[in-house]
Amino acid sequence: MVPFDFQLSTRIVFGQGAIERLGHLARGLGFKRTLLVADPGVVAAGYVGDALQHLESASISVLPFHDFGQNPDSDMVEAGRRVAAEDAAIDSIIGLGGGSSIDCAKGINFVLTNGGTIADYRGY
Repeated sequence: MVPFDFQLSTRIVFGQGAIERLGHLARGLGFKRTLLVADPGVVAAGYVGDALQHLESASISVLPFHDFGQNPDSDMVEAGRRVAAEDAAIDSIIGLGGGSSIDCAKGINFVLTNGGTIADYRGY
């Protein structure tokens, strides 16, 4: 067996008031113009307004995308990809909220980065 060293770089920031660190964390990752993916429930709860405030105070421009529902499907991912693709300056994607927001953000990132539609990758 060939020896190797492997390290995952996953970071999870969780807890009351964690959203107040969003701008600082995003700036530290080099974000300048981000797509903010959040479902309508997260918008209604006020978290998107908070996120916008913290990101903009860190001089990060935000393009919001909220046009999807629970269990995002191919059409919802494609709608988000179109929004992101129309703005050539997008350099990052933030999925804000729970599973629907995170799943949609992952799907948008995947097709934006690799091309095609999400259906092209079914089964892989």
